[in-house]
Amino acid sequence: MELQAIEEEKKGGKYIRPIVLFQAQPKNGKDFLNEEEEKSNVQKLKEKLIELKIPIEQIKIKTASINEIKGIDLMSRDCEVRYIITINALKEGWDCPFAYILASLADKTSVVDVEQILGRVLRQPYVMKHNFPLLNLSYVLTASSKFMDTLQNIVKGLNKAGFSEKDYKLADTSLQEPAQKQDPLEQLTIFPTTEKTIEDITSDIDTTRISVPSETELPSETISDIEKTAIEQNETFEKTVSEMDATNTTALPNEIQQLVKTYSIKDIFKEQAEKINLPQFYLKVPANDLFGQKEEELPLEKENLLDGFALSKADTNIAFDSITSELYKVDLDETKKEHTPTFVRLDGSVKESVMAYILDPARKDSRVKNFTKRIMDIIGNMYPIPDKEIEKYINRILEDFKDEQFNDFANNEYTYTDKIKQKIKSLSDLFAEKKFKDFLDTDKVFIKPSFQLPKNISPGDTSKDITKSLYEKEGKMNGFEERVINEIGNMTNIAFWTRNIERKGFRINGFVNHYPDFIIQTKSGKTLLLETKGDHLDAEPKIRLGGLWASKAGNNYRYFMVYERRTVDGAYKLEDFLNIIKDI
Repeated sequence: MELQAIEEEKKGGKYIRPIVLFQAQPKNGKDFLNEEEEKSNVQKLKEKLIELKIPIEQIKIKTASINEIKGIDLMSRDCEVRYIITINALKEGWDCPFAYILASLADKTSVVDVEQILGRVLRQPYVMKHNFPLLNLSYVLTASSKFMDTLQNIVKGLNKAGFSEKDYKLADTSLQEPAQKQDPLEQLTIFPTTEKTIEDITSDIDTTRISVPSETELPSETISDIEKTAIEQNETFEKTVSEMDATNTTALPNEIQQLVKTYSIKDIFKEQAEKINLPQFYLKVPANDLFGQKEEELPLEKENLLDGFALSKADTNIAFDSITSELYKVDLDETKKEHTPTFVRLDGSVKESVMAYILDPARKDSRVKNFTKRIMDIIGNMYPIPDKEIEKYINRILEDFKDEQFNDFANNEYTYTDKIKQKIKSLSDLFAEKKFKDFLDTDKVFIKPSFQLPKNISPGDTSKDITKSLYEKEGKMNGFEERVINEIGNMTNIAFWTRNIERKGFRINGFVNHYPDFIIQTKSGKTLLLETKGDHLDAEPKIRLGGLWASKAGNNYRYFMVYERRTVDGAYKLEDFLNIIKDI
């Protein structure tokens, strides 16, 4: 898993360092041990790990009386912790998304209590899909001979964490039927092992038969089986998800179905609509000999285009324009019937004291560091750009600041921070666009049909009924959009149109994610993508991407950006557009 995490980061992913939680529960079933019993149990396990040549700094103990992770940032790149030994001390007040594996070394004849501790391995990093399959699942390893009882406790723990039986998978299929019938959807894979009953929880661990795989050695047969099962289950899960109609009520829980209004394709258009298969961009991923992966074709994501983006070395030329200094705090307004958050301006002595603290001459040496941390807190996550690159970039900006600039920055931190964030976004967008064009020229990125119109949509707010709409109801539109599509719907050469729903519908996936406003089908078999823009809005990147998409998609596809009166390179004024489209 760690090898895959390293490869994941090389491909633009976030830093991940998988952690194993060992649950050394006592055989007598007591929730808590006395200090002597506790130390004996966990220390024995720690000694076994050290015998396996695991560095001692990678192993920490967290129990009621021993807390070796206090003050440690487990998510930090500088942290070396990979194994945490506990009994029940992790039930509350602790969290680490890097905890992927729960290994229970409880007495083999006891029913393992994992209801609360299980949640520690369900908070996967960054709540996103990773490129490597092992990083998309969590794992429970248990050696209890009363496995079925233990399994029921695991299920209870999953239920309390918000999961249903559809979200986990039993690794040993021979135990699947007596447990209960389960859906192929899984996020947690449970692996039972068979061990004979032995009093000491560590005495049957034979370290001589365990080898730690290196980058050049194949893992043991047991590990290979677990990896194979996990990959198969992940593939099944992704296949099931890909086959689901995201807007079909059958994919929604029963309770939600009753609350969501859906609209179907009109019968008259069904046959023609089913034939539409809109092209999207795909990336060729080279084979990876280390993990035995063949060349793949994956939908292109922007993070694929930022591989090699060295923000820390990029241009730091930013024009900071000073504005009137204002400082606010957010507090509860107790004068109202219900206490609600309210913005309160800080003036006078309060503001002066805050500024005095930030700009204290005694803190000058650490000023850049303090301001950098503050700016990063405000900027937040800018995935897939690594935090370290952002930190170095901000440091470079601040290193040349004079005292008066720091003072102005302190008074206008949100304005300054916004300019820095916009600069980072601009630099990354330029890099991604250049990489995208390079990939197109070298065929690393190509286009292929991949998006079909859903049978049902659930747009939330709906618009007025306009002729030739594909669905019974279409998504909400503004006045300009309604005017344009009404003109189009009344043309004799148009078969049908639909409002493309933002973030749910079709996207042109390039150096930006672009969801055009409308998908229009002509009677001649041409599919048109239309984006309408108010004259006050800029959209040059979308125009460029739309043009590239149309040039690669083929003669049956067109892309149009339309303004009412404004003249923009690559876009159309409404009058000119309507004259063109009536002849397509």
